[in-house]
Amino acid sequence: MRLLRMTLVTGFILVTFGVALGADKTQIARSGETKLSARAAGRDVQVSIRTQVRRGKLYPGEDDSTAPNKSIVEDVEIVVNGKPLIVPASVSCWLIIPLEAELRVRSPVSVLMITGGDTSAAYVVQIEFDSERVRRKLGFSAMIPEKPVEVTTYYLRTMPERDWPAGRK
Repeated sequence: MRLLRMTLVTGFILVTFGVALGADKTQIARSGETKLSARAAGRDVQVSIRTQVRRGKLYPGEDDSTAPNKSIVEDVEIVVNGKPLIVPASVSCWLIIPLEAELRVRSPVSVLMITGGDTSAAYVVQIEFDSERVRRKLGFSAMIPEKPVEVTTYYLRTMPERDWPAGRK
């Protein structure tokens, strides 16, 4: 009885204060579209990862003409509560041989994690976003997963409507 009460109280606190976690995890298609979705803390998130197979440089000494065919992430789309976010192109840059994606939805910042690569070129990328924008991309080597080797911060910059060119309103 006491365990049941503690479980209910803990669940109530998590949901009430917005730290509830919704998650989805899946293998990434070698070519085509992979979709993930999760809901938590009043946020409904859908993610689409598009891949294609083509020649892609991965190791030193390779170039795009000599490299074997590999699966490459072409595009990542994120939609939060029906609103598509602007996802900078550099979010998917150099994501070669993607294997698995995991979406963790929480408030205020959610995370899309992509794991991929091959042997010494294996990586984990965490893409952090909120309801308005992609905030940050962290890249980790699978050989040293505790510390990021790359941290990219994104800022939302918009031109005020009064500065738009004529006819673009």
